[in-house]
Amino acid sequence: MLPDFATVQALLQGGAPVQQTARNGLTALIIAAEIGHAAIVQALLRAGAPADHVVKCGNYSHTVLGRAAFDGHASVVKALLMAGATVDQQTEDNGTALTSAAEKGHIAIVEALLKAGATVDETIIGKQTALSMAAEQGHVAVLDRLLKAGATVDQKVRANQTALSVAAEWGHVAAVKVLLQAGAKVDDPDGLGKTAVMLSAGNGKTACVEALLEAGASVAKADKYGEMVLMHAAGRRGNAVTAQTLLEAGADCRQMDRRGRTALHFALESNNRDVAALLRAYDTKS
Repeated sequence: MLPDFATVQALLQGGAPVQQTARNGLTALIIAAEIGHAAIVQALLRAGAPADHVVKCGNYSHTVLGRAAFDGHASVVKALLMAGATVDQQTEDNGTALTSAAEKGHIAIVEALLKAGATVDETIIGKQTALSMAAEQGHVAVLDRLLKAGATVDQKVRANQTALSVAAEWGHVAAVKVLLQAGAKVDDPDGLGKTAVMLSAGNGKTACVEALLEAGASVAKADKYGEMVLMHAAGRRGNAVTAQTLLEAGADCRQMDRRGRTALHFALESNNRDVAALLRAYDTKS
């Protein structure tokens, strides 16, 4: 049952403690923020509830602003900002309101937070940014808005990846194209020396591979283990369509890694029969 505004107002006027905590650790303010009841949120704020309130629930702590942003309640976010909520506030185990909104693709809230002065490149726990979280989920409109707000396109996040690598690994081709158009470095390696095209090839994301190759991605670079993109495509999650695309782009099926293994070895070790058959046929023709 949704809370009734008149009842809440009457309780407040009768002196109900505005910051009282329930058994689960929640307060009236964060409950109202979670369900998106802007009128009750405003009433609680007027009664003295702190806009920067942090609540501990289970193993996680939340700011009221971050919770409202995550749940997509734009009117509550605006009410909290007007009441003086700290726009970049974050807890030890959660992000900022901007990273929460970016992760969920709430473009109107992203817009409101940026207008309120949110730091676009703020790094949160887990070494993530709003840009990388939007890239992971493929939220193109959010990516575009963050880039226009000055987000650093090649900022390194967890595993020393860029937003381009994140989007490519998850197979979000529209996001990959937006980041490339914004000037992302196509072959910027992560902490293991893997480039965006290696990450997308290893997951069988052919459309991303094609977009990255068109942007100039190398098929000859090796990661820190000496493994090239065709070897990644020959792995357990790769597929023959991706491998064919790489071969047509000039990938060498006879190239070896530091242990003397070719892409065919990877395909056989991974029981990737389709890629193994393709590589055998291609090696015979070449």
